[in-house]
Amino acid sequence: MRLFRKRKSPQSADPKGQDYNTLLNRYNPYYSSLGKEGRDRFLYRLHEFVAARKFSYIDIEPDDTIPVLISAAAVQLTFGLDNYLLDYFDTIYVLKDKYRYGLYTTPFEGHVCEEGIYLSWSAFVKEFSNYSDGNNVGLHEMAHALTYVNFTVKEGRDKTFHDRFSDFSLVAGPI
Repeated sequence: MRLFRKRKSPQSADPKGQDYNTLLNRYNPYYSSLGKEGRDRFLYRLHEFVAARKFSYIDIEPDDTIPVLISAAAVQLTFGLDNYLLDYFDTIYVLKDKYRYGLYTTPFEGHVCEEGIYLSWSAFVKEFSNYSDGNNVGLHEMAHALTYVNFTVKEGRDKTFHDRFSDFSLVAGPI
C-alpha cells in the first residue's frame, strides 16, 4: 500500500504563478473561460499537482511547460472533486512520440498502469491545439487515472465521484 505524499504548499511549489497564468490562457481554453476566482482555484490546484509528481522524460528533453500543461489536464478533469490529486500516481512518464506497449501492434498515445501515467508529448500537443475535435490524450489518460484511483486501488478516492459514477454512466453511456 502506498503512502500519501506530503503536500507542499502551493506558494512554495513554484514562484512562477504569472507564467502559469500566461501559459494556461494561451493553451487551455477551459482555464481561460473561468472567472478570476475559478482561475485562482485552478492555479492553486495546479501548483499542488505539479509539486506532488515526478515527471520522467523518455526520448525528450525536459521543458518547464510540459509538467504545467499535463497537470492542467488533470486539474481540469478533476476540478469539481474534493480529492483531485490522483495520489496513487507518483510519476508521469512523458514520451516524445507514440510508442509500442506490450504485445499491441497499434502505437499508443498514452496509458495508465500501476507504475504511472504515460503520455506521448507530440500527441498531447497536437490534440490540445484543436480543443473542439473531441480528441485529447491528456484528458483521456487522466480520466483513466481517475477511474484507476477510484475503482482499482481506492487510494485517494473521491467519495462523491465514486458514489455517483453509476448514475453518470447511465446517462453518458448511450451518448
